[in-house]
Amino acid sequence: MKIAIIHPTFDFSGGAEKLVLYLANELKNQGEEVDVYSISFNEKKCYPEINKNLNVQSLMRDFSYPSTKNKLLLPYEFLLKIFYAYKLVGKIEKKYDVINCHNFPATITAVKVKEKSKTPVVWYCHEPLDVVRSNNILFRFIKNYDKKIVEKIDRIVTYSYNSDSIKKLYNTDPFIAYAGIDINQFKKGDGSRIKEKYKIAGNVLLFVGQLIEDKRVQDLIKALEIVKKKIPDVKLILVGDGRYKERLVNLVSKLNLEDNVIFTGFVKEEELPDYYASADIFLNPAIKQSWGLVPFEAMAAGAPVIVSSDTGAATVIQDNDIGIALEPLRPEVWAKKIIELLENKEELELMSKKGNKWVKDNMSWEIFASKILNIFKKMV
Repeated sequence: MKIAIIHPTFDFSGGAEKLVLYLANELKNQGEEVDVYSISFNEKKCYPEINKNLNVQSLMRDFSYPSTKNKLLLPYEFLLKIFYAYKLVGKIEKKYDVINCHNFPATITAVKVKEKSKTPVVWYCHEPLDVVRSNNILFRFIKNYDKKIVEKIDRIVTYSYNSDSIKKLYNTDPFIAYAGIDINQFKKGDGSRIKEKYKIAGNVLLFVGQLIEDKRVQDLIKALEIVKKKIPDVKLILVGDGRYKERLVNLVSKLNLEDNVIFTGFVKEEELPDYYASADIFLNPAIKQSWGLVPFEAMAAGAPVIVSSDTGAATVIQDNDIGIALEPLRPEVWAKKIIELLENKEELELMSKKGNKWVKDNMSWEIFASKILNIFKKMV
């Protein structure tokens, strides 16, 4: 089967980008012909170890994100992406059996290619656009335009977190498929390397992800201030980079936590297992996150996890009793639970074993890609 996968940008290492690249690789491993299309592609910034064997075609190396400098430019950035989504159509000249689009505005590119070639489109919806879910009258035109585009899509796949929103917005029942992880990679971590590197003797709390506002790392830092009063030698390792980093550094300084917080910056994919293995507790306090791979990567490495209840991962974690989900935006609640767990090593060990076993039994890129491929085959 010939498959075209479309995702708007590959110029940073994000969760959606990782899913798309792993999916493309696994579909190739299962004998399918796969090409990836994007507005931008920086092979060095976006998981070089995953993208190296893929055919990724793009319009440019790096997309300019004006909103990072001024949020008032967000509408301009939005329109700019739509402009390039139309332009990307011209790049897709081959005939495919199916088109798989991901984040907006890849849906536009996919539908416009379908109009020319009659190729069926499967949309993996990581999450509907915020403006589409908004009731603001100013976004009515965008909502109507988006709905007309989605009406031409043949099948929607998503996480259970998004299911109700998609039914309400588009009047269709999506297929549910959870992303996988590279289980073999993450079970090989050696946490002692990280503890030696940063000279850590006490407990380790870990966050992995982009340092942006909605990841709510600021709440972890505030929680740490409380935890430190009870457990002075605790360290919070923040793996990742992003436009919110400067504010986080300032908050750490304001709360006098410089000796307790470690900013690692960007970490290569092959180094992540060691960080996960070093963690006494892995923390994901994000809001408005439709899924989240990193908690499951942490489980594969044996780390107990606490996640925000406002994430798609929380549904799976709660339903299978393999971790803890807490209300987001409540640093004092997170601090209380962290202290409770760090003082109860037997409970942490039990969480670790249950989470690790469930991930091994239920999550792999092979399982995920096989589910998606079955959907593709039904479209042809």
